[in-house]
Amino acid sequence: MEKYAEFAIHAIHWARETFGGGKERIVPVVKHIHKEAEELLEHPLDPVEAADILILLLRHSDLVGYDLLEEAKKKLEINKKRKWGKPDSEGIIEHIRD
Repeated sequence: MEKYAEFAIHAIHWARETFGGGKERIVPVVKHIHKEAEELLEHPLDPVEAADILILLLRHSDLVGYDLLEEAKKKLEINKKRKWGKPDSEGIIEHIRD
């Protein structure tokens, strides 16, 4: 966890210094995440594409003002309590909605 926290701080500081801040950057960052997700879909075994998304998610967390790791921990606990369906035609497994 310490390595993750150190990396997150470093990545966030780099992004602030390089790209600045401000709420007007939130939507462009989300669009960039979408673009990088499409690239990961094209190259699903490329860890560099996954890393791009992580860096952008850290950027988003800084701009919006939340702790990405804490939110991920909360979401994991929610997911653990859900019931999960079978894979769809694309292999995607989603939780069963009530």
